[in-house]
Amino acid sequence: MDGGDEASRRAGATIIGIIGIIGIIGIISVGRISSNTGDRSVPGMSGSGWAGHASPRRHVFLLLAGLSVAGLLGACRTVPGSAAAARSAPVQASSADPRACAIWDGQSGDRLSWDGLLADALVADVVILGEQHDDALGHAVQRALVEDLGALAPDIAVALEMLERHEQGLVDDYLDGFIDAAQLARLTHSESWAGEGSWAAWYQPVIDAAKEAGGAVIAANAPRQYVRAARLHGYERLAGLPPERRALVDWPDELPMESGYRERFFEFGGAESEDDERVTAIFRSQLTWDATMAESTARAVRRGHRPVVLLVGQFHSDFEGGTVLELRRRLPGVRMLTVSLQPGRGEGLEPSDEHRADVVIDTGTKAGAK
Repeated sequence: MDGGDEASRRAGATIIGIIGIIGIIGIISVGRISSNTGDRSVPGMSGSGWAGHASPRRHVFLLLAGLSVAGLLGACRTVPGSAAAARSAPVQASSADPRACAIWDGQSGDRLSWDGLLADALVADVVILGEQHDDALGHAVQRALVEDLGALAPDIAVALEMLERHEQGLVDDYLDGFIDAAQLARLTHSESWAGEGSWAAWYQPVIDAAKEAGGAVIAANAPRQYVRAARLHGYERLAGLPPERRALVDWPDELPMESGYRERFFEFGGAESEDDERVTAIFRSQLTWDATMAESTARAVRRGHRPVVLLVGQFHSDFEGGTVLELRRRLPGVRMLTVSLQPGRGEGLEPSDEHRADVVIDTGTKAGAK
């Protein structure tokens, strides 16, 4: 499938999702390592800018109003045993060489090398890998980067959007050998997180790379019931949680009313006005994910882990997304490297990818093939 066909497929999938379930929203630096706190709004963002959550079965931000009937599904998680999961063929790990992908400086457009990427990542506090969840070669890049960083950085940690904080004990049990990989996937209901067999093919290898390096693995996201509560009742409901449950979720001090992130979210959500209550409620849920993942990452940095590699759907991170904004607020001066994994790109940095992230990696099959 060529780039145009792929873009059309993703756009069509997004439209189908919007039509099919009303109220479900597709959630989509100075130098390559930046402490810049500025926000970038990108007018006229192309359809591919939302592709981190374009898959019709596993849209990372399958929220909400329509889901109140069936219950909140949680960030991007495909429900085990669902019709969507049953219809999908098992996914496969990519056989292409992830270190051969084309890598571009997201600011200047200069071509970068894999070794140059590693050098930048090694001096960062946080490396954010913004993924499209069904990008097999993108997941191979994540694994390769964690493998190579783990060989050079003994204090590495890997944080995952795909795991929720209350599942940390299961993650630790796996790292300590009390349960195996299959049990971890089953007990966290993650076997088909991004399609049938996706956990074993794509995410478990990243966890195993961190484990092999002696690094930490962090269940970074918020439990789905608290994300739902943020939408339905506001953050006041979460503030009333007892301390042991309050520790499982974070939220922003205030809604970022003047950010490009909010503008993109409201535009994509079809907001009818600046104070559209429906989209504002869903935005609260989105920001709960952002704040929780950012704080989970910040805690790891405060504990001395360097770098902390965060795997996240790219709407959270591209173009100074909400997780990036929250990290800058929680860790002033943080040395952050944002990486966006983009399949099916052409030669050079495309105009739609300028300032998308500090680094843009082309995970198209031609770029990554041996």
